[in-house]
Amino acid sequence: MELDIYQYDDFRQYLRDAFELRKKAEPNFSHRQFADLAGVKNSGTLLHVIQGKRALSPKVMEACNRIFGHKPVAAEFFRLLVDYKQCKDSERKVVLARELQTRRAHSNFVRLNPAQVRYYEDTAYPLIFAAIETLKFRGNFEELAGFLRPPLPLIKVKRCVRDLCEWGLVRLDSANHYHTVSRFVEPPPNLRDPVRQMNRDWIMQSAEAIQKIPAAERQMNTAILSISEGTRAKILDRLEACRSEIFALAQADSSAETVMQLSMLFFPKSRTRRAL
Repeated sequence: MELDIYQYDDFRQYLRDAFELRKKAEPNFSHRQFADLAGVKNSGTLLHVIQGKRALSPKVMEACNRIFGHKPVAAEFFRLLVDYKQCKDSERKVVLARELQTRRAHSNFVRLNPAQVRYYEDTAYPLIFAAIETLKFRGNFEELAGFLRPPLPLIKVKRCVRDLCEWGLVRLDSANHYHTVSRFVEPPPNLRDPVRQMNRDWIMQSAEAIQKIPAAERQMNTAILSISEGTRAKILDRLEACRSEIFALAQADSSAETVMQLSMLFFPKSRTRRAL
């Protein structure tokens, strides 16, 4: 059995699984043996990396490529995965995330599971996915393109609908009526980074909505709060309960008329006082 590295967003999880797989094949394989093969003195090097107690150095990274038998393309993906996870520069992380998506898009994993990966490469896919059912789409692509705010290029709308059909997320019935196979698409846990990147894109688009969408049609407020750790935890619980309630309302709504974006943001703007 060989692990598919393209299914992983976290190189530490991959290393944990790769080590366990090697140990099943070779019961005597140990962290000490890995250290010997990697040319490092500390027998706990790999374990500490997996546990997040230390960074993966370039030397040990290349040793991982060699010891776990990565072919050149997989080895390059592993390097990118490590670079992305250990990168502290937010702008560079965006570039690396795009590169990971591009590499994953050309892998066998995508050929076997296209909907799991490519759906999260472009915000147009979930937008059109939601609009198809709302509009009761029957093949009028000009109407579908104009239904969206802002409208999308006709050629892109056609491509997205074609892809969604090919991936089995949308089907065409005998009456030439397009249907989504479910109300929502749940991302698999191994695609956290592409989903995180898509969330970033949605947030960037919501900033534009402040200028383009009339106030009566939107709800956007920002407040800076001074709170305790206990209150922060309570607010997080309330937000999660609210999110669940809103999703339940949307799930039960069988007569959708419009597509809305809901973005819930609650994040620190300072360090915690007790940490000073």
